[in-house]
Amino acid sequence: MKEKFKFLKDFSKKYKELEPEKKRVITICSIIVIALVIITIVSIIISSQASKADKIIGNLNNTGFVTEKGNKVYISNTVIGAPSEENRGIYQIDKKGNAKLVNSDQYVKSLTEYKGQLYYIAVNAQDNGNYIKQIVKMKPDGSNKKIVVDGIENTTIDDSAMNISDGWIYYLNSDYKIEKVKVNGEKRQQISDEEIDYFQIDGQYIYYLTKDSEFKRMKKNGNSVEELEKGIGTFQVISNNVYYISRANDHLMRLNIKDKSDTEIVSKKVKTFNICKGTLYYATKEDEDKAIYKAKVDGSNEKKIVDIGSENIYICVVDDWIYYTDKVEDNYYEYNLYKVKINGNDKQTLNI
Repeated sequence: MKEKFKFLKDFSKKYKELEPEKKRVITICSIIVIALVIITIVSIIISSQASKADKIIGNLNNTGFVTEKGNKVYISNTVIGAPSEENRGIYQIDKKGNAKLVNSDQYVKSLTEYKGQLYYIAVNAQDNGNYIKQIVKMKPDGSNKKIVVDGIENTTIDDSAMNISDGWIYYLNSDYKIEKVKVNGEKRQQISDEEIDYFQIDGQYIYYLTKDSEFKRMKKNGNSVEELEKGIGTFQVISNNVYYISRANDHLMRLNIKDKSDTEIVSKKVKTFNICKGTLYYATKEDEDKAIYKAKVDGSNEKKIVDIGSENIYICVVDDWIYYTDKVEDNYYEYNLYKVKINGNDKQTLNI
């Protein structure tokens, strides 16, 4: 320690003895080095946050039936309407494949991990034929379950979009209007008067489809509403690009928000897609071509991962695995959960 102080003392003494011009050069160089270090650190943090958000949004676009926390995966089997009600809910699955039921709800939507807690929309049928939705949070092992928002009544289990951003939960209320609430349940407030079908948060904006199929965005406080484009179906926003399924022909398109240019990415009918870690995963629904593919985000380098038998499919990606829904072979009315490696190997049926 004494040697370090001696070095600093000697350096300070020598610096004071330098000519003013040399001092100026050293100071400028020091500032440049410090600035470069700060920029590098900030870039790494932003890239990490964007990558995490990318994974979360892609899965939420596919009902959010899978998420992860640490070395465990959490899966809701309600997406396939598990026939046995006592076995419906959220399962915790470890790396060895051991499954444990940690929570039971009739339907679970938008399952996501946020700061060590699991959040999801619970949907349960009522005696009047309607459904009551609740926003729930709990520890990953199912303990400490708390209802954050209650009493969202609808006539359908659909329209269950939920995003978490900067400590706020954004969701649709009974009137299909966006509300937000702190993750601790405080400061619940409506931020939009429009009836909305689906929404997604990217950066400081909420991108959404209205009930009239208009594609718009607004600031997260509900201000600065602007219409972006028409003819957009299921979508995922990444930076300044909107990837979407065209309502005209079901092809996968990319809209550049800045210059409003449209580019066709996949010239096949697409049922659903999920962009994760810079890779595009999508399910085709052509008569002679029903399969899950992966490609670069520009549509190039397309590779088939696995054939599928149904159009009723959702895709979630966790680590090196694709989790998806598909019908049971030779049974059009019964569905199951499957997983397969992103390279197409090791397809497995999830018996939960």
